[in-house]
Amino acid sequence: HESILLDASTTAVAVGQALKEMPQLDNITVVTTGIWTALELLGAPHINVVLSGGQVRNTSGSISGAITHEILNRFNFSKAFLGGWGIDLKEGLTDSPLMEVELKRMIVQNSREIIAVVDGSKFGRLGLAAFAAPSEITRIVTDETAPAADLEAFAALGIMVCVPEKVN
Repeated sequence: HESILLDASTTAVAVGQALKEMPQLDNITVVTTGIWTALELLGAPHINVVLSGGQVRNTSGSISGAITHEILNRFNFSKAFLGGWGIDLKEGLTDSPLMEVELKRMIVQNSREIIAVVDGSKFGRLGLAAFAAPSEITRIVTDETAPAADLEAFAALGIMVCVPEKVN
């Protein structure tokens, strides 16, 4: 019975795929800012999908802008799964499209748990602006390509680090 937010990142689409394959979950509400994420969740009877309104970015299928901000500011999320352009020990999660940075900052404020979903290539990269400081990140879910030293440093800050095993 949780309410979660999935952004428009490709990694969030993968989280949506995993949720869809978990019918033991009951009555999950997924709010998303991604058209592709919403489409991925179609047909899962255990998931209620809410797609935010707003301006669609034609390069990524992400939805942002004043309308999106107004709608999402009304919600409280149990968990927010957020991707970004990069993740850094000093700055935290960063991104470059400023409308999305502002939206993600508001989502961070309205969420009990912030889960960074980033692949190994994002570590040490900086986007234009930060939207979640390391102290605001609860967990990092990444892949086996993530630098071990960075994962250890984030874990030392009290952030749970998850590297799921690759299934063939």
